[in-house]
Amino acid sequence: MIQVDAQITRAYHEEWARVVAGMQERFGVDRRTKPMAIEEAHMARTYSYLHFGGTTEEAFNFYKAVFGTEFVAPIVRMGDLPAQPGMPEMSDDEKTQVMNVHLPITGGHLLVGNDAPAWMGTVNHGNALDIGLEMDTRVEADRIFAALANLADRRRALGLIDRTSQEEPMVEHTPIDVKNLALTDNLRPKQEPAPLDWAFIRDQLAVGSLGAEIACFLGTVGADGQPHSAGVGPVWFDGDLYFVSSPNARKARHLATNPNCTLSFRLPGYDLTLEGTAELVVDRTQMESIAKAYNDGGWPAYVEGEGFNAPFMAGTAGPPPWRPYRFVLHTAVALKIEGEEGGATRWRF
Repeated sequence: MIQVDAQITRAYHEEWARVVAGMQERFGVDRRTKPMAIEEAHMARTYSYLHFGGTTEEAFNFYKAVFGTEFVAPIVRMGDLPAQPGMPEMSDDEKTQVMNVHLPITGGHLLVGNDAPAWMGTVNHGNALDIGLEMDTRVEADRIFAALANLADRRRALGLIDRTSQEEPMVEHTPIDVKNLALTDNLRPKQEPAPLDWAFIRDQLAVGSLGAEIACFLGTVGADGQPHSAGVGPVWFDGDLYFVSSPNARKARHLATNPNCTLSFRLPGYDLTLEGTAELVVDRTQMESIAKAYNDGGWPAYVEGEGFNAPFMAGTAGPPPWRPYRFVLHTAVALKIEGEEGGATRWRF
């Protein structure tokens, strides 16, 4: 799910409620396409909420042509949302992006879509679709919510994955493309080295907190195009790398406008560069799990407000709270720097 600041989210939905009310009054929405949320608010229903990185309108025009239906009401743009405290200033391009669009398809099912500007997070596999439930009564909604909230406890009771344990199965990143870079040089070696093994590289990262003995640098680029590199102390949790930053730090300001970044490591025998995006973690349960992973590595971080606090931190880290980020891996490049064979490989995910 795309995660944004709670105040912005609340304002978003309040404004959308006002927009829907206005649509009811201004537009004669056809009963064949009007969603139950407008026509019969007390009726339970399920809908699919799709998130796009700027192509919602193109996608929904395609869906409209395929299913032969019409939008419930005119598309609402990001620029229609009044500015809220704490909301980043939107560019002219972001103001034209889709804030909300509704399209009925088969069997009364409703597709809802929106674009996700950079300040709302990064759309990727795993967060591009939400399932929406609207229940008949508040009592029934509370019951369903409580049951779903207890899902983690049920999974632990059944012996399934426990996301708070580093010893349980982890999310697996499987490369979709592998390129042996050692074979692209003009000076080819006498004996062509085999591609490097991603599983071996990954296992050197999958050790929880990497500690000071493994140097890691985060590379970011600001809105003005200026690059920046800063040392970070990442932790591996549940198949992903996480790092923290003070919200006032330059790297955090860069990531707020451009989530694209790199992580560079000097591993035993290898230089490794990871390319991807950074997602701000706002879920408290997930934050507590990340803090525990840091605790296991020797940093006594704890959740406080919107980030972490701790008795000590690097002198250049800036003031707390230190907010956690999840690194979303897109590409990895490793260079073998020890041994006679050498080798270099690129993996895309």
